[in-house]
Amino acid sequence: METLQRALEPDLSIVIPVVERHGDLNQIFSEYCEQVRRHGLSFEVLFIVDERQKDALPVLRQIVNESEETVLLIVLGAEFGESAALTAGFEQAKGELIMTVPAYFQVDPEGVGPALEAISRGSDIVVGRRHPRIDSLFNRIQTRLFHWIVKFLTRTEYSDVSCGFRVLRRPVAEELKIYGGQHRFMPILAEVYGFDVTELPLEQRQEDVEPRYYGV
Repeated sequence: METLQRALEPDLSIVIPVVERHGDLNQIFSEYCEQVRRHGLSFEVLFIVDERQKDALPVLRQIVNESEETVLLIVLGAEFGESAALTAGFEQAKGELIMTVPAYFQVDPEGVGPALEAISRGSDIVVGRRHPRIDSLFNRIQTRLFHWIVKFLTRTEYSDVSCGFRVLRRPVAEELKIYGGQHRFMPILAEVYGFDVTELPLEQRQEDVEPRYYGV
């Protein structure tokens, strides 16, 4: 595991797993950092990269070297997947709050403010819900079918369990032990452990619209 790090004691850790695909990482870094700064929080950013996305390393190393923010780069030695990447990020994160952000735009970063407000009102974990969905008709049908099955099996009412934007308190990250594909079910797992979960409607970004072959 390769790491590049600067030291900081932050209020918030932003964990960005770069595992399946990625967009403009400079833009993602810039826009989310700007939203967090607006709320006066100190923060660090952690990029976790697995074997499939090593093409992202030059850009990420440049971010580490040139940013005024504290940035940690973790390079995994194999294709471990998103759950393992998030777990690695949670283990290294120093913030009392942890934000997970996809490596491409799923939702508008302006959702940071409402998510932090929900946390301040007592939620333990806030998960994004892409609404309204702007996907193709095929993707919307597949997503609704997936969530109907999830609701039927789990007796929960989440509409977008696999949205990658989340804000959670540190105890949630410490309690949840995720592996395989369980990152998609973090709100359900958190509810099982007794945490207060809020699903927050957020504007879906155009970059998120592409064919998908499992219910995300």
